[in-house]
Amino acid sequence: MPSAWPFAAVANEYVDSFLEDYQKSLELADGLFQSLAGLFRLEKIANGSNVMKLHLLKGDPQDVRLRLLEKNIKLNQPTIDFKGFYIKINPSLLRLDAMTLAKYFAEAGL
Repeated sequence: MPSAWPFAAVANEYVDSFLEDYQKSLELADGLFQSLAGLFRLEKIANGSNVMKLHLLKGDPQDVRLRLLEKNIKLNQPTIDFKGFYIKINPSLLRLDAMTLAKYFAEAGL
């Protein structure tokens, strides 16, 4: 286990605020994609915890992914299950304010 200490140190840094940050992330994601309802639709998966479906209502998923990557927002490859992405909601969403995220997603989805 000597090689595990760096991971434990990082986890220890965030453990106290994780539940609060995770709740804020879920609320931010809900609000963000409600504000972008003409471009995206967020679908919660039953028993999916933080994994959700992000449906793209307009445009090409790969183009959207690449445009967001230019803003350092990383999405998985588009899925073949539907037009969009499987995404994981987590506290990394809190790195940018909601208005900036909405702007980046709106620009990418046009």
